[in-house]
Amino acid sequence: METPFRLLEEFYTFQRNPRGTVHVLESLDARSVGAAGDFPLAWTQTIGRGRSYYNALGHFSETWNDSWFQRQLAAAIRWTAAR
Repeated sequence: METPFRLLEEFYTFQRNPRGTVHVLESLDARSVGAAGDFPLAWTQTIGRGRSYYNALGHFSETWNDSWFQRQLAAAIRWTAAR
């Protein structure tokens, strides 16, 4: 179960939902914006020996100043670097 958090942000919708081919770390609670559906916001993926991280957040300076977001980015960098 993901831990809920609140953040004022834009979010993207993708032509193809990546869920099923990636490890989703966060998803939008669609009800919170009056929508329905599955909207992954951040995920990881391994490709061969490589690791990738994607995050659809970060459009506003408030997001970058949020300690939760900063911790997630630091963890993602460590994971991507395999440390």
